[in-house]
Amino acid sequence: MTTYANVAASEQVRASAPALAESAGSVGSLHIRNLGTVGGSLCHADPAGDVPVALLALDAMISIDGPRGPRSVAAADWFLGLFEVALEPDELVTGVFVPTAAPGTTYGYRRFSYRDGEFPMAIAGAVLGWRGDKCARARVSMGGIAGHPRRLEEVETQLEGTAVETEDIEQAAAIVAELAEPNADVRGSSEWKTKVAAEYMRRALFTAKEAAKG
Repeated sequence: MTTYANVAASEQVRASAPALAESAGSVGSLHIRNLGTVGGSLCHADPAGDVPVALLALDAMISIDGPRGPRSVAAADWFLGLFEVALEPDELVTGVFVPTAAPGTTYGYRRFSYRDGEFPMAIAGAVLGWRGDKCARARVSMGGIAGHPRRLEEVETQLEGTAVETEDIEQAAAIVAELAEPNADVRGSSEWKTKVAAEYMRRALFTAKEAAKG
C-alpha cells in the first residue's frame, strides 16, 4: 500500500535501491504518485510499468496471503502475460521485499516517453554487481517490449564476466533488438519501438558502468 511518492522520497530506498526510488519518482504525474501504490502496480502489471521493471532487476520477492496461507513469488515469476500475474482471485499482495545489494553494486534506469506524465514506450533497468573491474552478476529488465515486463536473462549472461565496455553494451543492445516484440500503435511502429528499446538499454548499462568507475 506504499505510494510511489513515499517510495521515491524514502532515504532508505534511495540509499539501498536507487533504481526503485527513481522508477517510483518517474510514474505519471504528482497526483498519480501520491495515490498509486507499489502493490497496485504489481497487480495491474502494465507492460510498460515503471516500478515492475525496477523490481525485476532488483530480484524482489512478492508476499501473498489468502485462504491457503501465505506464500512468496519471485518477481521473475510474477508476470505471466498481458495484465496477468501469479495471483489467485482470492489472494492479496501483502508485501514486497528487496534484498540488500552487495557493496559496490551499481544501477542504471532509463525510460522513454514522448510527454511527461504518459506511459513510457520503453523502460530499461540494470543492476550490476562487480568483482574488481568485471561484472560478476547482472540483472537486466525491460518494459514495453512484450506483453509484460521482462527480465532478460540472455543479456545478463552476455554481460557477466565482462568489463561492460562499449562493445559489451552494444552486444547487449543487439540482443534486446532480437528479443523485443513491441506492438505497433499510434506512438510508433514495432520496428521503431525496437530501436528505442535497444537504445535505452544502452543508456541504462552505460549509467551502471559509469557509476562503477566512481
